[in-house]
Amino acid sequence: IRNEELLATSKIFSGKSDCRLFRAGYKFTLAKHYRTDWNADYVLTKIKMRGTQRGLFSILSTSQTVTPTYENMFEAIPVEIAYRPPRRTPIPRMHGIMSAKIESAANDEYAFIDDHGRYRAKMLYDISERKNGEATLPIRQVQSYSGSGYGMHFPNHAGTELVWACVDGNVDRPVGLGTVPNPTNFSPSTSSNKTQSVIRTAGQNELTFDDSSGGENIYLHATKDHTVQIINDKSQSVGNNEALEVGTNRTKIVGNDEKVTIGNNRDKSVTNDETVFVGKNQSESVGANKIEKIGANQTLRVASNQKETIGANKRSSIGGNLKEAIKGGVIQIIKKQMIRIVQAKVEKVLTNKTVKVGGSYRMLAAETNTTTEGASTETVGEAKELKAKTIAVEASEQIELKSGDGKIVITKDGKIVITGVDIKFESKTFDLAATEAVKIACTKNINIEAGGQNIIKGVPIKLN
Repeated sequence: IRNEELLATSKIFSGKSDCRLFRAGYKFTLAKHYRTDWNADYVLTKIKMRGTQRGLFSILSTSQTVTPTYENMFEAIPVEIAYRPPRRTPIPRMHGIMSAKIESAANDEYAFIDDHGRYRAKMLYDISERKNGEATLPIRQVQSYSGSGYGMHFPNHAGTELVWACVDGNVDRPVGLGTVPNPTNFSPSTSSNKTQSVIRTAGQNELTFDDSSGGENIYLHATKDHTVQIINDKSQSVGNNEALEVGTNRTKIVGNDEKVTIGNNRDKSVTNDETVFVGKNQSESVGANKIEKIGANQTLRVASNQKETIGANKRSSIGGNLKEAIKGGVIQIIKKQMIRIVQAKVEKVLTNKTVKVGGSYRMLAAETNTTTEGASTETVGEAKELKAKTIAVEASEQIELKSGDGKIVITKDGKIVITGVDIKFESKTFDLAATEAVKIACTKNINIEAGGQNIIKGVPIKLN
């Protein structure tokens, strides 16, 4: 439009006529001009008319000059050029700073804000009944930091006082300078907390910088949730203490490695259950001592092998019973000695048991040692010594003692058979007593010798 305004003044034709039909905006056709290129259609843009009564006087007078009673001076432009009137009224200017109230849509707590972050407001001098953001077009508001897709913006609420001005006084370029507190909207920083720089939203999300001497502090409050997203690295340094309190659950996910270094002690308390899952290997190194206390039961499950290496001594104390179930074999290698002291011990082997001792094997029973077996075989390479105050050997079927060509067999029916190449009974006193009969039989010779008396008693005594 501004270009058409300038173009409308590029060709202006002026002239005089006595055509009383000329009016501004009318179109006429020029003909019989000596410049044929000007014979065309024109639009009248300006008419100046003049009318007189001199024509009547010229008729009555003797003058030969005839004065026209109507004439006009006009300006016109070619009809193909669009006419735009020149701007002659000065643009109104509004200087200074004024106040307004920010408005919102109907029943909306937050102010009206469009896709460009602009607000609608109602000027204090506006006495119309327009409301709900209909009083003005959107107005920009000054922000402390802004750019294309980034910046800083705290959305206002309806009813907030906005101070605004016009750029260069142009009423078509209003801009909001900011919001100000008033008796209705109080400032978060007052005389009671004048050392605090406060950013507090209407939802009570807050960031406060406290600069009081000796109490410097940064306070961050989230009314509900708090989300932090860091694309790359995060470094955090705490010069003294740190306290973290989580009211309900906490989830921590580390995509790769995690390393925790504690300069002194660490206390960890779990009121209920704890589950630790390690996908592959786990290593634990304790420089000095380790104490592990379990209030109830412990279950250890190893899918494959378990190896335990103790540099010095190991001591296990079990208040109740110990039960070990081993599906395969057990190999114990003890380089020096093994001492096992139990009040009572029950050992059950479902199939076989082999005990191999390279040196000495010693078993002491202060009271009673009872061994119950289905079948037992004991092989001693050298000598075996069995000492006890009382030894009892009982077999439900038969007992057999054998060495070389000699043996003693005791059967369950009470028979005792002694077999040997040379059997000797050596004793200071030897008593051979039987309640019914004593039979001595020999296929060859029987030799009975006595260094003193040889007494044979009986009723009767039969010889041969």
